[in-house]
Amino acid sequence: MNALKKIIPALLLVSSMVAGADGVLITRTYEVPLNLFRMPGARNGTLTFRVCDECETLTFRVTEGTDYVVNSDTRELKDFRKTLARVRDRASATVMVTHHLESDTVTTVRIDL
Repeated sequence: MNALKKIIPALLLVSSMVAGADGVLITRTYEVPLNLFRMPGARNGTLTFRVCDECETLTFRVTEGTDYVVNSDTRELKDFRKTLARVRDRASATVMVTHHLESDTVTTVRIDL
């Protein structure tokens, strides 16, 4: 677990996208253990997660434009929720959450199973 705590911040830095030569950060992607992830109840709502057991809880807004992706296949929110509910080892499964910083919304929620 200690190694995971060291790797997660590094992955966050690596997975952040930079636009143009001026180095403006436009999105940040979080790797989230499924057992620390809470889905939104509606297309326009919020999702909540922690990237580790001891990490602070983050809450971000989702919109009609948020994509929910399973193994490169975009799904409706209700189908994505059903897929996540079927995952047995929730501590080992990882959800990728991409947060657009300027709009302060989630653009993509992804899981590869």
